[in-house]
Amino acid sequence: AVRLSTARFRPGPRLALLQSSVPQSIKLQDRAPVIEEIYKRLIGRAMAAEPRPDLLVWPETSYPYHPFGTIDARVDSALFERLVREIDPETTSELWRNRMDLLSRHLHGWTDELKVPMLVGTTLHEFRPDGHMKYNAAVLFEPGKSTTQSYYKIHLVPFGEYVPLISYFPWLTALTPYHGTRIPTLDFGHEPRTIDLG
Repeated sequence: AVRLSTARFRPGPRLALLQSSVPQSIKLQDRAPVIEEIYKRLIGRAMAAEPRPDLLVWPETSYPYHPFGTIDARVDSALFERLVREIDPETTSELWRNRMDLLSRHLHGWTDELKVPMLVGTTLHEFRPDGHMKYNAAVLFEPGKSTTQSYYKIHLVPFGEYVPLISYFPWLTALTPYHGTRIPTLDFGHEPRTIDLG
């Protein structure tokens, strides 16, 4: 209270930092509609403020729907099908393409409706000619723009976001709590990036 009462603020962009406090049990149960509803309420509260925020910032990996991602224009249908089957042999490239398109349109539409940019924390799949990458990403959606800007996390959390040396020593899974489940396998971002919002 003392710090807030004596703080000196300079004019500048107003950010709404969303904090959902979603219990881990809800995340593990994959209850995406419940999580989305929490963020809708938080965004509604932020948008009711005067003056309105200049940017809505979601927490890390908070967007509840998957798969979200991009497909490089050089990736043809056959390669995309192969990459998707490597991730999950039970799915199809058509399902992935439709789902990724639907989620992208959802977030672009939401941003257009709000007329305020959103920086969304999500797990982002990137399909390139040299393979599939999966990142912990922050993706900027801007009103009226069909493109996005992304930042990929560089310093991943060992055992939470990746298991060190697992590709060289698969027997290391015996030392992890991931028996019989999917092992976390996020890719590292390669370099720091800035995201330009003017």
